[in-house]
Amino acid sequence: MKTEFVSTVSHELRTPLASIKGSLHLLLSDEGLVLDETQRHLVDISLKNTDRLIRLINNILDISKMEAGHIHLDLALHRPVDFVEMAVEGIKGFAESRTIAIESEVAPDTPEVRVDFDRMVQVVTNLLSNAIKFSPERGRVEVGARGAGGQVEIWVTDHGQGIAPEDVGRLFKKFQQLDGRTVRAVSGTGLGLAICRGIVEEHGGRIGVESQPGQGATFILDLPGDYVVELIVNDGTVGSAVDSVTITSP
Repeated sequence: MKTEFVSTVSHELRTPLASIKGSLHLLLSDEGLVLDETQRHLVDISLKNTDRLIRLINNILDISKMEAGHIHLDLALHRPVDFVEMAVEGIKGFAESRTIAIESEVAPDTPEVRVDFDRMVQVVTNLLSNAIKFSPERGRVEVGARGAGGQVEIWVTDHGQGIAPEDVGRLFKKFQQLDGRTVRAVSGTGLGLAICRGIVEEHGGRIGVESQPGQGATFILDLPGDYVVELIVNDGTVGSAVDSVTITSP
């Protein structure tokens, strides 16, 4: 009943919000409409807060689906470099607005992973957004991927204030925001990391963080890699044929 309620309310809220967002975009893009600086600033604030409400609704809907076990994954083989680059491209404007540089490094031999492409873009985007929010001005954020022991490891690193050891256990819980002046100054719902964890675990992976106060934080997610094992059979006789069987991970 709760899932149905959240789904219905989310739909009813998103429809008028989409209309409001479209109207605000038209106001800002209409060359025949003359807005003074104050009016344009107010419309811009309204547009940003509309986007924030839409993100909040989508996050609550995602959490509800995960709790009910109704999240759908469109699984296919993808190169990590593709969804990492798409996430970087999508968040670049936000990074530039806060004078943060994003450095991307994906090892060329990183194996493919069987994932829902859009969901993985969502996870990496969430991690990059958090890293940018907690980075000092004119700082940098690093994102990368590599193969590691039959898995694919993806990481996002910031060079902000770091996370105290006693706070690490709360990071991935719903509606959790850590205490502290810097953290309180950063807007957020406390749902982003919980959603990341849910999506990664639905893929059979894990997500964690390595951090020390004052030394930034690195969020690491491990995904099962799509690997190939060759089994060679030889009966040992002279001139015997060699048969090979290829086994691909599910």
